[in-house]
Amino acid sequence: MNGPGPIPPQRRSTAVRAAVVLLRVVLTLVPLATLGILGWVPLVWLAVTRRRTQDWVMLCLTAFLCTGSLFLGGYTNGYDNWQTNVGVGSLLMLAVFCSVYFLFNDLRRRDRRHALPPVHQPYLPHPAGYSPIGPAVPVGSTPLPPPPTAPSGRIDQVRAELDELSAYLREHEREREGR
Repeated sequence: MNGPGPIPPQRRSTAVRAAVVLLRVVLTLVPLATLGILGWVPLVWLAVTRRRTQDWVMLCLTAFLCTGSLFLGGYTNGYDNWQTNVGVGSLLMLAVFCSVYFLFNDLRRRDRRHALPPVHQPYLPHPAGYSPIGPAVPVGSTPLPPPPTAPSGRIDQVRAELDELSAYLREHEREREGR
């Protein structure tokens, strides 16, 4: 029952942590540096690492919107028409959205993976001399047997019914012998 607690995750080396941070920075800057044209690149990383349907749907939707916005922005030769304004504006919004979405989900995934599960210990009455905080039985010793429980009301009722049945059968047996 009592044993060593959960093993904390091993710390990564400094080089590995630096590489992870560098990769995160590069993937965050790609949509911003390309003005949204490659906004789908960090979402590819999320979809591959997390393997969730939601991430694959977001990747496909973002790739479609980036491509459509690029075509809409470059559809005409003029720079002052609604197609260019909507296309370039949506590309810029996609650049910001993709960067924020990637950072939010990647950092949340990292926090969930490194969080320790809560340790639930059952309540045990502690013997004298032990603190109520922590396990009631010190590690390495044998646990105390549970205290004896008093019989419940149902057992007493069944016992009374069996006594009545026994008395009835004895009485019935005497009447039979008396005939």
